[in-house]
Formats: sequence, C-alpha cells, structure tokens
Amino acid sequence: MRFSEGTHRLHWATGLIRMFTIMLIYFVLLGFPLLVTQTEDGLTLALTPEVATRFLAVTIPFMVIAIVAGLWGWLALRFHVDGDEDDLVVETGLLRKNKRRIPLSRIQAIDVVRPLMTRMLGLAEVRVELAGGARSEIALRYL
Repeated sequence: MRFSEGTHRLHWATGLIRMFTIMLIYFVLLGFPLLVTQTEDGLTLALTPEVATRFLAVTIPFMVIAIVAGLWGWLALRFHVDGDEDDLVVETGLLRKNKRRIPLSRIQAIDVVRPLMTRMLGLAEVRVELAGGARSEIALRYL
C-alpha cells in the first residue's frame, strides 16, 4: 500500500482491538463481580439463572457500547499526504470534523510502537512527533 496516494483509514482491526479493550476492562471491573454470589460459605461463583440474567442484562449494553466505540474510533480518523504542499493531513471526527495539516518539515521524529497484542496481528502504532506547538504528537493506532 502506498501511503503517499489517496486518503487512508487505520487498519480495520483497530476497532476490534478497542472493543476488546473496553470489554476486558468491563469484565475485570464489573462483569466478574456480577457473577460472584454471597453465600453462607463466602463468595462463590454460582451460575444460577438469576445470576446469568443479571450478568447478561449488564453485559449486553456494554457490548453494544464497545462495538459502537470501536467502530466510531475506526471511522473517525483518516489521513493522507498532500503532495502539492508537502503536508501530512489528519482528519478526525464524524459529526464534528477536524482537519490538521502538518508540514512534513515540522516532523521531528516518527516512532513505531508494537505492543504484544498488535504484534500478534502484524500491526503497529505510529507516533509522529512535531517540533514546537501545544499538540506536538499524533498517534495513528494501528497500521
């Protein structure tokens, strides 16, 4: 793929990674405690119909939120290199669009970060650091 031609989105797996992250945080903080029941012997993991119903009643809305957040995050970011002016153009947002033009001459460093999960999928996060300015970093997760 040539990134110097056309407008590009992040890799489609970006949405899945975000969804998985949201669901993992949900399960650790709220989902698993919903499955634990207080009994006379202490806390136990009893999968009774009422516990399963309670778990599903909370998990299904969180799953919908995670899917929407993952898809929204993937759809909201586009980028391209404007060859006429030598700019990196990063467009964000679906409802409220924001376009950021960065002259290639202001780019100070480009870092490629590969966490374990993305390395298994063959992806990488690209961080572009700029010289000067208040917002001096752009993160493209995941290419």
